[in-house]
Amino acid sequence: MAIPMRFTLGLVLLVAAPAGAVGEVAADALVLKDHPQKCLDLQEGDTTNGNTLQIWDCNGMHTQGWVFKGNRLVYKANESKCVDLHSGKRENGAKVQIWDCVGTWNTQAPNQEWSYESGELGIYHTASDGRKCIDLPLTDTRNGVEVQLWDCDGSPGQQWAFANEDLEESNTGYVVAIVLLTLALVVSLIVNCRLCYLRRKYRTSEQVSLKASTNVMGKVSFENAA
Repeated sequence: MAIPMRFTLGLVLLVAAPAGAVGEVAADALVLKDHPQKCLDLQEGDTTNGNTLQIWDCNGMHTQGWVFKGNRLVYKANESKCVDLHSGKRENGAKVQIWDCVGTWNTQAPNQEWSYESGELGIYHTASDGRKCIDLPLTDTRNGVEVQLWDCDGSPGQQWAFANEDLEESNTGYVVAIVLLTLALVVSLIVNCRLCYLRRKYRTSEQVSLKASTNVMGKVSFENAA
């Protein structure tokens, strides 16, 4: 019985593939979905007001720890520091920086208000009504490239997720793919078994008919000869 090679090969390749090539990534790191080894990073962990945020290899260090508190994205190693939009500028290319967290009563509070929902894979500037996102220019993942504010367009450079959330999602995808391919293989086996059964059944019927026909012809020949 022949098993379709495409199903067998697909299952082997999937099982052999790594479940997620992720380095040392803490659960509170914000990673790029398509590049889970790259994290949102505070340059040298320097919390001086105005220091910019960048992309860097995930390394589990405190410079890559973040937590949402309400609508503030807070630097976990120093929770008096928030991700801030430089001078409140909302045009494309505006700098995203670290700054002292201000109270909700402060006129500068909107500069530090961000929206994030699990599964949406994006960090939006609240005051822009979801039209502006934290963006990695051209999805350039070289260490040290600074993030910016840009029109939300769903591009890979705007798809962020907390590391544990992203890894769970990836693992789920692998499990689903394995289950689907396994089902496809089982269906293939069943179909092949059925075809083999029918082939043998019809072959046996043909052999019986041919044998009966041969016997009849042989009997007629014998009677004619007599």
